[in-house]
Amino acid sequence: MQQPYGGGKIFTIWRNLIAALILIALVLGLRGTHSDVLSETLDFANPSETESTSTQATAAATSSTASAGTSSQPATGTDWSSATTSAAPAAPKPETSRVLFSKPFTLSGGRNLRIEGSAEVENNWISVSGDLVNEQSGLVEPFDLPIEYYHGVDDGESWSEGSRSVSRVLPALPAGSYVMRLEGQWAENTRPPIVSLRAREGVFLWSHFFLAFWAITLPALIAGRRFLAFESARWEEGSYTQLGTERE
Repeated sequence: MQQPYGGGKIFTIWRNLIAALILIALVLGLRGTHSDVLSETLDFANPSETESTSTQATAAATSSTASAGTSSQPATGTDWSSATTSAAPAAPKPETSRVLFSKPFTLSGGRNLRIEGSAEVENNWISVSGDLVNEQSGLVEPFDLPIEYYHGVDDGESWSEGSRSVSRVLPALPAGSYVMRLEGQWAENTRPPIVSLRAREGVFLWSHFFLAFWAITLPALIAGRRFLAFESARWEEGSYTQLGTERE
């Protein structure tokens, strides 16, 4: 009769590693090592006061130039009303995008960064394309937050698609002062919804936990398959079956 399987210790090792992994995950998850570094409300329909002032100044300058140009024409008594009138300018196309900048914020470095965006979209969408810019080095890390949510009823059954909140996780960045360039895009002839933006540094990712779990478990599964094959062959060569009855 063959000797018992000698690789049985791997299951004890697997059990101990899984227990340690779960303990580490619980400690990191419950301790909450993350820190909020930015929280802002983005209203792309109402730009900042600085941008509005700049737009008004530009409009005023344009108006002044036009007035000066009109008054400089010589009064020769010519009947200007008989001159050919140019076509009226076309109405401006509705705005579907705008760029805003966040206030500066500081990253401690060496930890990941999760950027979360949410908006009360209702059968609508808004997309925020961002660039995270280091004010000292000029390092740029792009990201995007496509927010869309649709729902309705088809054949008496309710359905929904999309989500009112999305998030992106960026890799660890160098410590320093950062600012976000945020470009919002939305559907034509609609008012862009207000977007709540939050950035958190040092977020625990459960995806890493599951990767580690399978990295530990796969070798144990392979060993378990070998164990079953070994035991089956061992009992086939013995005088008794696995139930303890004598083999005929």
